[in-house]
Amino acid sequence: MRRIMPTEADTLKAITEWLEAKRVLYIRVNPIRAIAKKVEGQWQHSFARTRRSQIGAADLIVMPKDKPDIAVEVKSPSGEPSRLQIEWQNRCIHSGRRYVICRSIDDFVRMMEGVRTI
Repeated sequence: MRRIMPTEADTLKAITEWLEAKRVLYIRVNPIRAIAKKVEGQWQHSFARTRRSQIGAADLIVMPKDKPDIAVEVKSPSGEPSRLQIEWQNRCIHSGRRYVICRSIDDFVRMMEGVRTI
């Protein structure tokens, strides 16, 4: 029987649901924004990148109570960070912050073990 690997979106959803259940404060970072404009009476939707400095930003900024914030990049089991993500990761680490890559909900929960969540 072939095992189906979770996608990055599956893992991100599982992590945010875990954070919600544990009442941990977090920010979901999204480096694109939706744009809607009317063309010839019809609404057209597209996406645009945000500020250059935020391209490559981690998917989540997790803020556990009484603990330092953690930038969390979520990847599929075989996913690799892009050049821009690596650049952002390096800037994050050099600024004295914690940065982790999680490839599963289990990775994330292990990382959070011992962190006071409520």
